[in-house]
Amino acid sequence: MSLRRPRNSLPPKPAPVAGLVLYAGSDLWSDWARLIFTEKDVVDARVDRLRAGAPPNEDLLVLNPEQRLPALADRELLITGARVIAEYLEERYPHPRLMPTDPAGRARARMVLERFEQELFPLLEEAAGDKAAAKAARLKLGQTLAVSARSFSARGWFLGPEFSLVDSAWAVWLQGVFARGIEPPEPVRNYAERLAQRPAVRRFFTGR
Repeated sequence: MSLRRPRNSLPPKPAPVAGLVLYAGSDLWSDWARLIFTEKDVVDARVDRLRAGAPPNEDLLVLNPEQRLPALADRELLITGARVIAEYLEERYPHPRLMPTDPAGRARARMVLERFEQELFPLLEEAAGDKAAAKAARLKLGQTLAVSARSFSARGWFLGPEFSLVDSAWAVWLQGVFARGIEPPEPVRNYAERLAQRPAVRRFFTGR
């Protein structure tokens, strides 16, 4: 008996999804998406954390055969890519607001977020472990922090007085920096302490 799907048949539909479901892995991009989920605190939303080596999630497999993470399912809509997910959640659930209201501020935020995606998150991932490449990445992280220190103000948040998606990305990134035994300059440490006092950030990292 052949198990092949008839040529003209449609692929199976995933089971109906109630509310939002964020499928997340153990990478920095997934952690960032989960923190934004925590900030938005959407009713009837849930997070499914997919462990490496675990059997694939059947619903996600139908929606997203490549199993790219993080992925956000909003009923039959599937969105992949942490930054796309971040901006979708911001538009879909505008409270609390996590993007500047003015065009110039939003442009600045997007430029910083692009740097996280293309440079800062990959560099931090490379810095894990004891191999020569990881040691070189940790050295570069220290240099990056030293150069960036002047961008952190003594009070408020990275782009100004309002907390934004950029700050949520810094929260995840700096947590990884500390976990790798790297000591940031004082302005960055002070900023990290302010981040740790934010209720959603504290709840995300400590569960309290």
